[in-house]
Amino acid sequence: MRDFADLRPTAPDITLARAKALAARAGLVSVRDITALSGLGLPVFASERPEALGDHFAFGKGLRAIDAEIGALMEALEFHWAEPGRAPIETRWGKASDLPHPLAEFAARTDVDVRGSEKLLLARAQNIETGAEAWLPAELVFFPAPETAATFFGSSSNGLASGNTVLEASFFALLELMERDIWSLEFVRDSSLLVTALPLEFEALQARAIKSGLRLLARTVPNDYGIPFFTAFLFDPERPQTHLFNGGWGCRPGKIAALRQAVCEVAQSRAAYLDGARRCEERGHDLDAQIEAVVRPEPAVTFAAIADLPFTGGLEEQWTQLRACLNRVVARPIYRVVYTDEDCPLQAVRLIVPLLEHFTPQTMRAGPRLIALLEADGA
Repeated sequence: MRDFADLRPTAPDITLARAKALAARAGLVSVRDITALSGLGLPVFASERPEALGDHFAFGKGLRAIDAEIGALMEALEFHWAEPGRAPIETRWGKASDLPHPLAEFAARTDVDVRGSEKLLLARAQNIETGAEAWLPAELVFFPAPETAATFFGSSSNGLASGNTVLEASFFALLELMERDIWSLEFVRDSSLLVTALPLEFEALQARAIKSGLRLLARTVPNDYGIPFFTAFLFDPERPQTHLFNGGWGCRPGKIAALRQAVCEVAQSRAAYLDGARRCEERGHDLDAQIEAVVRPEPAVTFAAIADLPFTGGLEEQWTQLRACLNRVVARPIYRVVYTDEDCPLQAVRLIVPLLEHFTPQTMRAGPRLIALLEADGA
C-alpha cells in the first residue's frame, strides 16, 4: 500500500532511488507506465516479479508519475519481503491457546470452526506499546500464507506496508487496517452517502471520465474512528462489465487526501484490469444491483459538510493521533512484524490488530464485531 509524497517526510526522488537499488535483488524485471489505461489520466505504474510466490504484479498510483512509480516498486518489495522464508521471522507450531487473544478475534473465515485444537503455525511478533513478544497466526504474517499453515484466514496483504522508516511504514499499515475494517462493516451497515458539490479537481476528473464514456462518482462512509473515508467508483454506464466496474478506497487524516486516495485507487484498478495484470475476482452480488446501490442519489452530503480530521505535527505526533482514533473503536494492542534489517534503506512491516475486521465476498472472514452486527441485523 502506497500513498502520496506530501504525506511522507522523505523526498520522493530519494525514495525512488532507494527502491530502484533494491529492485534487482527482489526479482523485479520491469516497471511500466500504464497511465493511458486508467480512464482518468491519473498516473498508474505496474511492476513484475516473475518468480514471486504470490502475485507476480504490483501497482502504484498517485497524482504524479514519480509517486506511481515509487508505489509500484515498493509494493513489489513489500510482497517480496513478506514471502514465507524470506525474512528471519521466527516460527513454531503451537495451538490457539498460545495466542495472546482468542482465535476468533483475528476474524477467521466463516466456513471454518475456530473452536478446534488443530495445530497452528505461529510467527513471532511484537506488541508495539509494551515491546513484549507474542505468537500470532503465521497466516496473518506472511504473504502468501505458508502452505503448511491451517487455513483459518486465507492469504492477504492487509496491514502490509513499507516506508523509509519503520514508523512511516507502520503509519500507513494501520491506516489500511482501519480502512478495511470500515469497509467490512459497511457490508452490513450500508451507511454510505453520495458526495455532491465536490472539489473542482474532482469535477474535472468527472468531466474527463464522461469524455471517455465513463461515470465517476464518490461516496463517503461515516465511521467510528472519525477519519474521513471515501469510495470512488468508475464504470461504463451503457456497457457495464464486472471487471470494469471499478472501486477505490481512501481513508486518510484530511478529507481531501482521503478523496484523492480513493480516486487514484479507482484509476489504478481500471488500468490493472485493462492491462491484464490483475485477474477478475468473482463478485458476491449481481452487478446491476451493485451499480444501483452506488448511484442512488439519497442519502447525500456535500463535500463541504463532511467532517474533516487533519492531523498536526510530525510523523510521531500523527502516529499518536492515529492510535487515538483506533482506541475509540477497539481496546487491543497493535502487533508488528518487521521484515527488513535495521540497515535496509527501506523498511517493510505487517501490523495486526485483534478485533479489526477484514471481510470480502471472496474471503468471507468475520470477527466478533461483524458477527454482532449481522446478528443484530437478523442476517
